Amino acid sequence: MTDEERERLWFPDGVRFPTRDRLAAQGMRFTNHHVHTCPCTPSRATIFTGQHAAISGMFDNVNFSWQRPLDPTVPTMGHLLAAAGYRCAYVGKWHLGGESRRDGIRAYGFDDWNAPDAHGAPYLGHFIDGRIADRAAQWIDRHANDDRPWLLVCSFVNPHDIMLYPRFRKLRVREHGVDLPPNFSDDLTTKPVTQRYWKATCDVTAGVVRNERAWRRLINAYVDLHAEVDRHLGTVLDSLVASGCRQNTLVVSTSDHGDMAGAHGLRQKAANLYRENIQVPLTMVWPERIAAGTSTERLSGAVDLVPTLLSAAGVDSTPLPGHDLSPLWSNPNQAVRDSVLFSSDAFSSMGPAGPHRGFLRGIVTERHKYGRYFRPGEQGLGRRAADLELYDRLRDPAEMSNLAHLGAGGVGAESVIDELDRQLDDLIAAEIGADDVQPVGPGSPPALITRMWSRRLGAVAG
Repeated sequence: MTDEERERLWFPDGVRFPTRDRLAAQGMRFTNHHVHTCPCTPSRATIFTGQHAAISGMFDNVNFSWQRPLDPTVPTMGHLLAAAGYRCAYVGKWHLGGESRRDGIRAYGFDDWNAPDAHGAPYLGHFIDGRIADRAAQWIDRHANDDRPWLLVCSFVNPHDIMLYPRFRKLRVREHGVDLPPNFSDDLTTKPVTQRYWKATCDVTAGVVRNERAWRRLINAYVDLHAEVDRHLGTVLDSLVASGCRQNTLVVSTSDHGDMAGAHGLRQKAANLYRENIQVPLTMVWPERIAAGTSTERLSGAVDLVPTLLSAAGVDSTPLPGHDLSPLWSNPNQAVRDSVLFSSDAFSSMGPAGPHRGFLRGIVTERHKYGRYFRPGEQGLGRRAADLELYDRLRDPAEMSNLAHLGAGGVGAESVIDELDRQLDDLIAAEIGADDVQPVGPGSPPALITRMWSRRLGAVAG
């Protein structure tokens, strides 16, 4: 698992990541896979519990004082597979809190974890991803001949190091021939206002990216971090082959969220539905069960991973909202789900603006994306109290034209909004239940930060 790696969108054609390409050649790529929330902590909670943030209670990063650690009574894939007789281990970035306990993260169903946690300080991935790979390889070597089946999570930091660029950046970066993405010039005036707030927030926290040349350097650095972590991923896969376990081991490779990296003039990850933010890689390799070099374009979501792992282990996953993806291994065209839910209740994604329409409920279908952006606590008011966003995924893959903005979608857009609004409510009811969450947020931000943010917002909006 990586952190902040998006599906390979707008990268130069000549860029190659040998380990990822090797995985794709040996198994199945899920090219329409999405996470359900951002940033790191809430998305990781959905991956490891198979539950949405409203159920796990993880709405924001545990770095912030208002977000409590994951409740150990919420079942994780570690709990569920351990109960089925598996030895479950975890190496690398955790970022769900609770690791200060004497038993590390054993209360969450995982053994063999090494403190301290790698939340994502400047350059952290560059310095520790190699050690994470070595620990994972050593673990595989030690347990290759165990009588018990096992689950090993290997969680890398990068390409997360891009988060504080350009304030913190590597001085030596290889050139990958990048260019600006086709949606770079989006002025965001037809988009929900929270996106302009986020742009200003990044300028304050990570430093201003002053011109197109600087944006190319940022994108190039992001691509280079993919290449760097790809080498470490190779270390782990090589150890699996050397151990003799490759044939009977299911390998799942994915990420917790993406990064805008210049798309729509934005960066990092936040409350938005853009492809670069929520569409992430997913590859599964299992020589005994999955045909090599295959792919599927069917929708899938991060909450589907736990049910899929449980199914592979012969364990029932009925109480979970996700879907077992294993039928796609033999029939890539079979629809497992017809929509994916996205939600955001992260106060950190709103910046110092204070409560505004910066929380989000959204739906992704095969054809469209639709989102309602609302103030904290107003999700029950529906679209009448929300900024709306609607994209045609087939006709507008760059997601430049918000069809919900002031009639931009023409006569037919209103009926599409009506239908997607209903589908979104139905999906929330099916996968979450009552949408009445009230996340606890911060107090007032420091005055200095507020003044800096206000100046940047004026520059963006003016």
